[in-house]
Amino acid sequence: MATQEGGDTGLTSMKDEGLELVMLVDVLGQMSSIPPASTTSERQANFKLMFDKVNGFIAAQAKTPQRRTAVGRTDFAPFVESLQKSGVDTSKVEIARFGDAGHGLRATVTLKKGEEFLRIPEAHMLSTETAKTSTVADFTSTDPLVSQMPNVALALHVLAEVGRGDKSQWAAYLATLPQDYSTPLYFSEYDFELLRGSAAWEPAVALFQSIVRQYAYIYKQLHKSVDIRKQLGYAKPSLFTLEDYRWAVSAVMTRQNRVPLGGTAVAPQFGLALIPLWDMINHANGTLTSTHDFEGKATECAAMQDFSVGDQIVMFYGPRTNSELLLHSGFVMEENPHDIITVKLGVGKGDALGSLKSKLLEALTIPTAGDFVVDRNGQLDPQLNAFIRINSMSQAELEHHLANPNACATLGDPDGAASEENEQKACFFFETRCKLLLRSYRSTVEDDDALLANPNLPFTTRCVVTLRRGEKRMLAAAAALAAERALEEDL
Repeated sequence: MATQEGGDTGLTSMKDEGLELVMLVDVLGQMSSIPPASTTSERQANFKLMFDKVNGFIAAQAKTPQRRTAVGRTDFAPFVESLQKSGVDTSKVEIARFGDAGHGLRATVTLKKGEEFLRIPEAHMLSTETAKTSTVADFTSTDPLVSQMPNVALALHVLAEVGRGDKSQWAAYLATLPQDYSTPLYFSEYDFELLRGSAAWEPAVALFQSIVRQYAYIYKQLHKSVDIRKQLGYAKPSLFTLEDYRWAVSAVMTRQNRVPLGGTAVAPQFGLALIPLWDMINHANGTLTSTHDFEGKATECAAMQDFSVGDQIVMFYGPRTNSELLLHSGFVMEENPHDIITVKLGVGKGDALGSLKSKLLEALTIPTAGDFVVDRNGQLDPQLNAFIRINSMSQAELEHHLANPNACATLGDPDGAASEENEQKACFFFETRCKLLLRSYRSTVEDDDALLANPNLPFTTRCVVTLRRGEKRMLAAAAALAAERALEEDL
């Protein structure tokens, strides 16, 4: 893997660097740090301004040599051979392409459920621990911001190793990483537009802004210090591009795993690591089958189910919602048993009974404002059931429950109505809330079905539409169940 920066190792001064670029980076940092606006429409408008500025900035840097162009190889033989030469047994798997899921592992032998098929020693991992002995160590351990963000330190470590080319001990592995990802950092304006109304819009925007803010901060540190430029491997600050940084962050975000990298078996010290070959295994619903051998210093993976020769080997990443998968892994699942949607609710500031409601909620350790959970079948979690009932109580009911804690015991149960009248009010309130949220999407499930029928839909767009369609289905199911509960009380 050849470095993309040529042989120029000279360091330029701030004067030579280009004041215009520095000022533009500063503008990006300021725009990504603007406090959230008071209304949704204002937040969306502010984000669009920043998004356009970011894309213009990336376009302006397009002619700058990019480190990420050194990766993305689809000839995996050198990588696999490098593992085999160092003692990693790869005989039970091979790398193959699996449509939109990208590259993954395919079984070359019959695997029985529970059978170990891959073991990757720590010596092959690129981690926050190896960053401590790398060229980036001084900056990532002493900088007041980066030293508190291990994921950023790992991203800078990745970029530095890519910049070292074939001199890096991870060169063969890094060369196999994709050149692009499908995280929100790669969303189009259309993708963000389609995500409006979704509970995932705010965290997706926050992630995008955070990475831009990090880039602006690191760029300015590079511009200030020759030593930092040497540590991170940049002849001049302008070679540290936003395109490269979002690539490195996405590589880390989609591949990092928290593993024990020190300490003792009783008191392990965890760190973040990229685990070569193992990190190519795609996700499916099931059970966790990867473990870390502390004494043997290796991550081991066993078959989650029986696999025949030629089958794609999959593993379970953990109980993650589609929103979490989209934000941090860049994909969603059509059928995800762990999917939920969160609904923002709070006691009204002008509510005459607000203080009593807040007092009762606090006594039950239920937030007076926050995100409440609806599961994939439209069922409300206990805190949400209790909240809508308390929020719909009369003064007499509130005082009764405050004076009689035992009366609160069943408020979170689906059948734990405080009274017939209260249950009707609570269910009507929540049904109305769900319908309002459905309208905020400005599209229907049928609209989403039509979009998804297009075989040429970009992958990121397909993920966004699949996510929001699932959210709409959950909200519609919750509204229907609330209406049904209200009707039952009326009979």
